[in-house]
Amino acid sequence: MTAADSPVNADSQSGDLLSSRVGWVIGGTILSSLVYAATVASKGRCAGGSGADGGHIDAAGNATDAVPLCLNLQLRPNTAVQVAIVLIAIVGLVVARILQRDAAKALSVLGVTLAVTAIMGIGGFALGHSWFNAVSLEDWDGSPEFSGQLPVLVVDVTETITPMGGP
Repeated sequence: MTAADSPVNADSQSGDLLSSRVGWVIGGTILSSLVYAATVASKGRCAGGSGADGGHIDAAGNATDAVPLCLNLQLRPNTAVQVAIVLIAIVGLVVARILQRDAAKALSVLGVTLAVTAIMGIGGFALGHSWFNAVSLEDWDGSPEFSGQLPVLVVDVTETITPMGGP
């Protein structure tokens, strides 16, 4: 038996590997949170506008006395998703700490934790932006309500409908 094969050296190697993987989980969680935090966008549309005579026109182009309405959508990250990413990382690190005597199980837990936090952060970013880009404001008719499908579990969307500024 050589010194490299000794149980003490094997424990040291698995401890180094666990420490390295813990660093990866912490770094990956921070990176996933930052990617998800970049889930921001906005877009808007006014249904109608001002006519050549200085009056208002509606979405169909007809003259009207009513001030046309404007719709503004703002996309932001959902706080619950950010909290879930951090909680999953904490739970994974605690479970790996409990299982540290069985390095294979602890490494497996840390690998799953890293994968889940990455999927949540990057997936939330991708789903949020994909949905937001798919929402068409052209279908909005200028009514005081907008009925877009909102992925409330992935992102927060603020919908604001206000009268258009004067001509």
